[in-house]
Amino acid sequence: MPADDFLMEEHLDAAVGNILQAVISPAELHERLRPPRTRIVKSKGTDYKTFTVRTGDKAVIRMGGATYRVLNALTSTAATYFVADEHGRRPSTYWPAARDRLAAAIDSYASPLRSPSVRPIDISPRQVTAATSFAQYAYRFIICHELAHVALEHTFGAGADPDDVDSLRASQDEELSADAFALRLQLGSLPHPDLIVTALSAPVYFIFLLRAFDDFRLALLSQLVDHEQWAIEYSHPPYLHRILNLMREATASVSDDAGEGLAAVQGALEELVQNVWSAALESRDKVAAKATELLADPKPADAPKLTKLLAKSPIGVLQALDANQQWRQPTWPFHTTVPTELTTFLKLSRSDRARSIA
Repeated sequence: MPADDFLMEEHLDAAVGNILQAVISPAELHERLRPPRTRIVKSKGTDYKTFTVRTGDKAVIRMGGATYRVLNALTSTAATYFVADEHGRRPSTYWPAARDRLAAAIDSYASPLRSPSVRPIDISPRQVTAATSFAQYAYRFIICHELAHVALEHTFGAGADPDDVDSLRASQDEELSADAFALRLQLGSLPHPDLIVTALSAPVYFIFLLRAFDDFRLALLSQLVDHEQWAIEYSHPPYLHRILNLMREATASVSDDAGEGLAAVQGALEELVQNVWSAALESRDKVAAKATELLADPKPADAPKLTKLLAKSPIGVLQALDANQQWRQPTWPFHTTVPTELTTFLKLSRSDRARSIA
């Protein structure tokens, strides 16, 4: 991969400049997408969300502080599943540990933790190239997507009313048109034509990132919240709708084979994510059972054990804490072990928990 793309996360202005090679005319559009009218910044937090804020004729694209890290966790896990290791095994010997670490990251981001985390995924040297390429070009597509919103003068879903179907449909239509425009930017600004397969497939990884981390939260939290109060404003289209839209654009921009290729990537990632989700549910339940045992007879010496359980599944520990209210006592020995945001969450009613985290 070219050096200017490899460090894209740390050189966002240069990355935007490279992408804008695809925007030749009109000149006004080119100027609209460059500083000072459009700026791009990276947050310092651990979030993976990216969005654009517009003020008058200026826009700021905000990349999540952990966007690339979370993307790389997904693409690295996929590499351990799809790319054979040095012994020719596929899924590789790295797959079980990678699957469990990605499952733990999904659990962490679904929880009320203020600073959720994703641990690095161990992969073989021959899997690094695929994992890095897809992560970099998925990240690149996200930048293209936000630039597309600015170019198309979208409202970014502002004021979308979850009870107003027309309002939500308009917001979803904006997302679909931004995806299509972004794919054209992605393909039109490639530094080398040999990268076209990666550049086409990477957006599907981005969409599956949102599917894995956003769509599964209610399933993980189902025993802790009132699901009837889980009100989310679905301003973004369903993941399959977005992929079909990308397939249509790929077919129009490249060939029928390109659209069919994206369908194959979608099917493979669907299988991968289902495996990771199953692992996340299993880990949550195992951690809940082990934490329940620890909490039944709390001892200060068991704090390291509880810390390890929190790293595997904060939601599993939450379930155990919800069933054992000793944490309300001033003398409880794990007050410095369990993050306060978890006990604050448990003090809410099940309805308020759903509303606070949706």
